[in-house]
Amino acid sequence: MRRDVTPDRQWLYSVAPERKAALAITFVQAGTGRKIACNAPEVVTVLRRIAAEHGLAVQAAAITVTSSAGHDLEAR
Repeated sequence: MRRDVTPDRQWLYSVAPERKAALAITFVQAGTGRKIACNAPEVVTVLRRIAAEHGLAVQAAAITVTSSAGHDLEAR
């Protein structure tokens, strides 16, 4: 909500436009600290859905990964 007050002290309320900021997601390799940008819209969708279920808004996310976790996922 946005509230404006006129010179005659009348309060005017309006709904603020929804912010459409881009969500920055970064994968951080645990061993080296190397950062890799994640440009996967499906990851953004999942993170926003989880955050909304808890009444939160995601502005940025960093996911720590290890090389061995990737091999486990590929093996399945």
